[in-house]
Amino acid sequence: MAYLPILAALYLATFVLRFGFGSLTLILPWHLEGWGVPVATIGLVAAANPIAEMLSALPSGVLSDRYGRRPLILLGLLGCGVIFLGYPLAGGVLHMALLSFSLGVFEAMTISPALASITDYTAKNIRGGAMGLFNSSVTAGYITGPVVASLLSSRFGPQSPFYFASALMFLALGLTFLLVRDGPITQSATLRESIGELHGFAKSRAAGGLIIVWTIAMMILSISTTFLPVVLRMGGLSQETAAVALAGGAAFLIASYTVFGRISDRVGRRSLMLFGLMVAGGAAVALRIGGISQLKYTLPLIGLGAGAFSPAAVALFGDMAPLKGRGATMGLYDITISMGLAVGPLVGGYVADRFGFSWLFSACASLMLVAGLIVAVAVKDERGPP
Repeated sequence: MAYLPILAALYLATFVLRFGFGSLTLILPWHLEGWGVPVATIGLVAAANPIAEMLSALPSGVLSDRYGRRPLILLGLLGCGVIFLGYPLAGGVLHMALLSFSLGVFEAMTISPALASITDYTAKNIRGGAMGLFNSSVTAGYITGPVVASLLSSRFGPQSPFYFASALMFLALGLTFLLVRDGPITQSATLRESIGELHGFAKSRAAGGLIIVWTIAMMILSISTTFLPVVLRMGGLSQETAAVALAGGAAFLIASYTVFGRISDRVGRRSLMLFGLMVAGGAAVALRIGGISQLKYTLPLIGLGAGAFSPAAVALFGDMAPLKGRGATMGLYDITISMGLAVGPLVGGYVADRFGFSWLFSACASLMLVAGLIVAVAVKDERGPP
């Protein structure tokens, strides 16, 4: 398959971007705290990156419909590489915030076109597996980034993770330049055509249901990643044991995404989405009934549900995306992710603080039930040409 090196380069670019972001989640707060920056300000600086990506995702996708995926991806990787070189030179909080915001813009310029390019190169009968590999690249980057950044900082100094991440960006840039070309069915659309196709996609019942369900899923994911360490600590686990448990769950997700993506190619996206939501929702109900002591049983089930749901849902976005609006549609997908990840911790923190974690488990289970009903009623597998 001649397109496999192209997909490999796109997966590498995705991994490198999320590796850099994962590194920042550790080293950026560490640097700012060392400067005596208030916690609230640290949160604002950290939020600058996803906010910028959310604002830039749709324009990046639209531009990739007009000018091609490859130019946007190359420009995004180049910008990210330069931005990481700027972090060691930052002289204050404002500089850090501007760098993080700029990084989010360039990340969006890479992620949305890369997703559209993967869609261009894959037919429906293999797209689930391809999107499973995309999800694995994202998760692997998020998980390995903080670990490698910590090791580099302790061995080579606090600025070394920035230089290492920049080097990875330029490596991905070189491989993308050499290997990636726009897909065989990439359509050159005017801005009006791209936006018009997106509007037609977004107003359909199936697309609206998919957007709502994906936002709910990302909210629950962000609630889990934000508060699960707290729950594990409340359950008496040591930091090391909790880290091993979370890393094990992440490793399971990385390994399972491709498997479930391929299964969705055979049995349909909708079936896998329903299966994932039911399994994860059942695990949340078990947590509500049994309490924190049931985590050792429910955590693998939550991972199983996420592993089944995610690649099927991403692939369905690609299946439904109109040919002349694929970049814009994948930009909308990126916005949906960012919104869910931003809203989840805010809502989860309020519920947990006011009513306790048992009610937070109930809220997550209820949200998954709502998402399952939406999938059953509004979402369907896409039929027709690839």
